[in-house]
Amino acid sequence: MLIGKCSLVSTDEVLPGVEGKTVSGVASVGNFYMFQFTCPNKLKFKLAYVVWQNGERDVRPTSSEGPSVLDHLSSGRRRLTLAPLKNRRYYSVLKQARVKYESPNEWSGLFKATREELDAGCGEDVFEFLRESGALEVGNKEAVTGISDKQRSWPTALYSSEDHFSPVLAFILTRVIPLLNGYNPQLYLL
Repeated sequence: MLIGKCSLVSTDEVLPGVEGKTVSGVASVGNFYMFQFTCPNKLKFKLAYVVWQNGERDVRPTSSEGPSVLDHLSSGRRRLTLAPLKNRRYYSVLKQARVKYESPNEWSGLFKATREELDAGCGEDVFEFLRESGALEVGNKEAVTGISDKQRSWPTALYSSEDHFSPVLAFILTRVIPLLNGYNPQLYLL
C-alpha cells in the first residue's frame, strides 16, 4: 500500500516461536508476521504483527534504518496494543506518537489525539485509510467497541482476527509518520 511516497508491504515472512514479553509484561512465545515500511529518503522500518501463545496481540517495530527520531521505536517502547473483543475481533486505541522537543535526543511519547490531530500528524485521513485497508470500523471507542470507560471518546479501530495489515498500518499512521513529520500540535497553538 502506498502512503504518500512511502510503501507498506507484508514480507510474507513468519517467524514462529519467538520468545519475548507481551504488552502486559508476561513472558510468552509468539509468531511474528513481518512487514516493511520504506520511503525514498532511505527509511527502512521493519515491523511485526505478533500473536502470542497466551492470546495477546500487538504490533511492534523490530528494526529501523533512517532518521534518528525513529531509533527508540525499534526498541519496542511504542507498541500498538490489540485488545480482544467477542467474535474473534480486536481493537486498538489510536494514540499518537509525538516528538518531545524539550528532550535532547528526540524521544517521543504517546498522546490522546483527536481525529483532526491524527490526520494532521500524517497528512492523510487516518480513518479512511484504515477502512480502505480492511479495518471493520473506525470511530470513538464507545461507538466501535461498546466499552464506556475513561477512553470512550478516543479514536479506535476494530479489526478481525485474520487482519494483520490494518493494525500495522495503524501503527505507521499513528506512530511512525507523525514522528517523521515532527508533528507536535503544541507548536501550532501560538
